[in-house]
Amino acid sequence: MKIDNVGLALLASAASATGAAVASRAVASQQLCQGKSFEENGNFYCKAVQHIVYNDVGAAGEYKQVTYMDQSTGDCRFESKQFSGPLAPFNEPMSLHFRGPLQLKQMAVYIPGGQEPGKRDGGAEEIKSEHHGHARSHHHLHQRQNPHHHHHQHQQFHQKKHDAGKEVEKRKCPEEWVTAVIDGKTVSWLNDWCPGYTPTVAPTAAPSASAPPKSVAATTTAPASNAAAPSGSSFGKAGPKGPIGGAFVRTGYYDAASQKAEGLTFLGNLGGQGSGKWTPKFGNTLSYINSQAMEGAAKPEVLADTTIPSSHEVIVMTDKKCDSESCGYVQDGAVAYQGFAGADKTFLLEFTMPHDHSGSGPEADMPAIWMLNARIPYTSQYSACSCWTTGCGEFDVFETLSPGSTKAKSTFHGPPGVLGGDSNYFDRPVGGAIRVAVVYDSASLSVSVKVLDGSEGMGDGTFPAAISAEDIQALLSDSAVPAGRSSSFRMAHP
Repeated sequence: MKIDNVGLALLASAASATGAAVASRAVASQQLCQGKSFEENGNFYCKAVQHIVYNDVGAAGEYKQVTYMDQSTGDCRFESKQFSGPLAPFNEPMSLHFRGPLQLKQMAVYIPGGQEPGKRDGGAEEIKSEHHGHARSHHHLHQRQNPHHHHHQHQQFHQKKHDAGKEVEKRKCPEEWVTAVIDGKTVSWLNDWCPGYTPTVAPTAAPSASAPPKSVAATTTAPASNAAAPSGSSFGKAGPKGPIGGAFVRTGYYDAASQKAEGLTFLGNLGGQGSGKWTPKFGNTLSYINSQAMEGAAKPEVLADTTIPSSHEVIVMTDKKCDSESCGYVQDGAVAYQGFAGADKTFLLEFTMPHDHSGSGPEADMPAIWMLNARIPYTSQYSACSCWTTGCGEFDVFETLSPGSTKAKSTFHGPPGVLGGDSNYFDRPVGGAIRVAVVYDSASLSVSVKVLDGSEGMGDGTFPAAISAEDIQALLSDSAVPAGRSSSFRMAHP
């Protein structure tokens, strides 16, 4: 998102930081920016930092979810969807997006293990699409958009109400036995998605570890495979009880060098190229993407150990396909997989963003990492027929805003209370890879982006199969960050 002035860039930033347990040494964003802001290519920046923590994240409200798309006429219908809870609406399933030039070397996704049973996010409100066929069509490329608005187009459009009296879809209640190796010990528990259910089999003994701070909101669980490195990702909403042994389990993993991918699916907005669909009214649906991130594919492929080219985008979801009960409305023909759900989730990313001086177009040499409410790509990421304009949510994690820029910013796009961005920035990793932790933490109402320096114990090697509660807190903390290199940004609430 392009920030036009310092006032907007500092929207919601408080003079003093909250969430002291998370960022006790962080300096308020306004204080770091005082007398230091400067303009570059129409965007304002303040100071290079290593850590940004957003406090008081979340709001209660509603947005307009898509309930119907007519691919022949362009008719797009909406109805209201309520959201609430810590980090809302970012506690809903989200997709993860990478735009080149960027080389993703390693990625891992973690969520709390062994939560109490509960229903999935979205509940019984979900609206299903008529079918999810992977129709083929003539090759077309989706239209590019304003480079500062990679998620949408600023268009006004008529919002039509969905037909009244639509039958409410009910969810099934699957159960899965989960086994994982955490800190060298085997831990097992029963995951069930039905509220009020009490497991008949007690979990096995867990490794000794102190429990994390008690969550004040619904959190999310996912099954792991019967292996030391848990994979797979069936997401849902659970109660406030902490994970067994205080551990977060790895539900998705990718390593470029070994071409290992577990619990993840690589997609693109390239419908009509091998999979997915293209229509004149809505453009390209989601599709599989080939290993070089250049074209669509007919089946899932693992992203190669290569640099995603300028202007090209890779979307990462879980490996669980959407059905009529899991994802809400999905445009006909789209290749749809479930997003990363829950108010407590952690992403570890290792990547580099080399310059690409050969590229052309509005997004040349403008790498970015961002997350969207998964409902946006399920319908139409690059048209007005999505929930984006009504505040269902986007988080720009690490985004350059002009061609060739060496500064990457973070910004929340959402409803009042989850809107704003820090004008302090991260240095773009041009010469070598960096490791970044993105932590959503419901207990502290915070979202943190931190460039790791090795003091957290994750400076090299493979991202672990599980992370203890203490290590999650270390990822949130700025205790090892040099003075003046951690920024605290507080969201404003109406």
